[in-house]
Amino acid sequence: MNSNKYIGKILIVDDTPYNLKFLANLLLQKGHEVRQALNGQTPAVPPSGGGPGLEFLVRFGCGFVSGFVSGLFAPFLWGFFWKVTTIGWGIITVCVISALICGLICGFLSVKYGDRFWRSLVKFWHLWW
Repeated sequence: MNSNKYIGKILIVDDTPYNLKFLANLLLQKGHEVRQALNGQTPAVPPSGGGPGLEFLVRFGCGFVSGFVSGLFAPFLWGFFWKVTTIGWGIITVCVISALICGLICGFLSVKYGDRFWRSLVKFWHLWW
C-alpha cells in the first residue's frame, strides 16, 4: 500500500482528544488530509486555495432568494403599482434591481449573522402580519 498517495480531505470533530488523535493517525496513514476540531463550535476553515464552502453557499443562497422574493413583492405590498397608471420597462427594471439589491443584502447578512439573521427575520414577519 502506498501511504504517500493523496486521497482527500476530512474534518474530524470530537470532544475527546484521544479519539481525534486515533482517527487522525489512522486517516493520515490512509493518505487523507485531516483537519481536527475539539467541538462543533470551532470554526472549520476551508483549505487554502479552495472556493467558498458549502455552508457559505447555502446560507448566501437562501438569504439571497428570500431577500429577492421579498424585494420583488415589496412594491405590491406598499401599493406602489396601484399609484402608477402605466407600468413600463422603467418601473419593472427598478423593481428587479431593487429586488437584486435586497437579495444581496439578505444573502450577506445571512452569511455574517447566521441563525440570528433568520430568527430576527421570523420575528419581524411575525410582527408585520
